[in-house]
Amino acid sequence: MHIRWASAVDDRARAALEQRFALTSPAFDSGRTWVYVLLSPTQENIRAIVQSPAVDDTNFIDRSLFRVSTSAPRRGPYLARTRWIPAALQTAIVIFVFLGTAAFLVAVMPAALRAVTATFSPDTAGQGVQSLVTTDTLALAAMCAALALVWRQYFRELRRGAISSAPFRVGDWLVSYDTGFVRRGLTGSPILWATQAFHIQPETIVFWIQVALYTLLSLLLFALARRRRVNVWFLAFLFSPAGLLFPLYDVAVVGRKDLLFFVLFALYAWWMPRPGRWRTNILTFVLGAATTLTHELFFFFTPYFFVMRFLDTKPSGERRFQPEWSLFAGSLIALLLVSTVGADLHGEAQCAALLHRGFHEDLCDGILRYPATTIAASVQDIAVEIRNDHYLIAYPSALLLALLPLVPFGRSLRSRPSPMFWRGVLGAFALTLPMFGIVLDWGRLLDLHVMATAIVILAFVLEDRRTPGSIFGVRLWWLRAAILVAVSVYLTTWSIRHCCAEPFRAGIFS
Repeated sequence: MHIRWASAVDDRARAALEQRFALTSPAFDSGRTWVYVLLSPTQENIRAIVQSPAVDDTNFIDRSLFRVSTSAPRRGPYLARTRWIPAALQTAIVIFVFLGTAAFLVAVMPAALRAVTATFSPDTAGQGVQSLVTTDTLALAAMCAALALVWRQYFRELRRGAISSAPFRVGDWLVSYDTGFVRRGLTGSPILWATQAFHIQPETIVFWIQVALYTLLSLLLFALARRRRVNVWFLAFLFSPAGLLFPLYDVAVVGRKDLLFFVLFALYAWWMPRPGRWRTNILTFVLGAATTLTHELFFFFTPYFFVMRFLDTKPSGERRFQPEWSLFAGSLIALLLVSTVGADLHGEAQCAALLHRGFHEDLCDGILRYPATTIAASVQDIAVEIRNDHYLIAYPSALLLALLPLVPFGRSLRSRPSPMFWRGVLGAFALTLPMFGIVLDWGRLLDLHVMATAIVILAFVLEDRRTPGSIFGVRLWWLRAAILVAVSVYLTTWSIRHCCAEPFRAGIFS
């Protein structure tokens, strides 16, 4: 259909009206006339369009009966005039599901009965009970339950963010190459394409991307934990308010692109590519470049991949770092591009493109309208914020609290962690020190370090599950009870924000 808008309707108002009237695929015709695909051809919606003071005229609309004209071009096929087809399809679905379920049960029932009989035999049941009551199994089950609880709360916060169109939580994912090559634009272009192709709101697509990433992270953490004897002190470090609980204490960071970093750290630790293969080098190069094009901060955390290679004991012989150097090279090249050619986000132009697609204007109020400034001015402004908000007291205190579980953790292991582990983590932290002078998100930087360190510990420092020992590091039952109480207090009595005023806070009692 064609709509000629009133002269008082500007671009922003037109975008809001397009969303209100379910008008998609806008195409400029001439003057104030635009061509649309009408997704909601109901009488009530067409009446609202015709009677709106913002609409001067329409085409392909019966303005007296409030219906779409029969001569209007349509995107089909449509089944509106063959009402029996949907009912027949629904009936067929029920029939086929029933028949398929019955056939499946008939096929697997004999084998299932034999498996159940063998599983619940006295000998098998006794062995199963003995394996389940070990402290290692209970610790792994506790970690699995904790991951599930954190995932559930994270999912709830993601849903709230998708509904409210959080500008940083959603808008940062929509930075695209529509206005030219810019930093952080790699994810936006395919997301915007998907919104047009499938007529889905961008909040919904971003929401499911975030859910998929966090689910993958939880599964990878559990897969890595299955190989190791999980330590209570390590669990306190992993689930600390500066680790997995950080986004739940400060929901402003839920769904941010940090998720990509966490998933890549865990995936790499689980994968640990073999050196000497050119396909592996190409793949790691692409991973480094793609992640940096998504967010340039990734480059400063690439030393953790070298730490993983140092601690990896699988290769026999000398350690070769070709995959890590390839990943570093891809990230460095991408960083040079985004800090020169793509330094300007063209925020207002990108915002106009989003409004033209009919998206909510709130999506522009995050990174797209974040004030651009020089590095010198940014450092000066951040220095003022650091003094006013007591950063130099709050965040070092939070860092010490985050590292506190590692003290008893190191003593509880039968074999002490390699000095290379501590040097590598310290070196990785040192590489990001310049970032603390040019960004306000100190909490996010600490969270990235804690999560990367936790993944390295989980994959390479924790002892093998077959190694005998106590997950508490002590044998007396009352000391174990005291440790559980201390860990509970540790996890619930303090928290940090990603930035700004009052960065150090109480925990769940705040």
